[in-house]
Amino acid sequence: MLFLTKWTVLPGKRDEAVKRFMETGAPPPTGVKLLGRWHTLGELSGITIASADDATSMYGWMYQWSDLLEFSVVPVIEDAGSRLEARGGPLNAHRAQETTDRGASGRAH
Repeated sequence: MLFLTKWTVLPGKRDEAVKRFMETGAPPPTGVKLLGRWHTLGELSGITIASADDATSMYGWMYQWSDLLEFSVVPVIEDAGSRLEARGGPLNAHRAQETTDRGASGRAH
């Protein structure tokens, strides 16, 4: 299962958050695989994409930082090959409309 995590440093916690990150690297716990981490420029926030077998493992990771960061964690799915696409859901409807809009030429009108 994939998870998108948005994080923001709590007010007044910047120095402590930076220090802990530099000391530890914020590695994920057993059961969580970090796929990518991005820090915003000029702000005290960022995002991560991670995979985990369950939300409990993700919760444990976020809890380790909850004294310094505020989190928003949501499960996400890839669109290519997803259940939405396989079931003719909104992704297929959108693609069908794009094809109609392009017509035979393959270009958007």
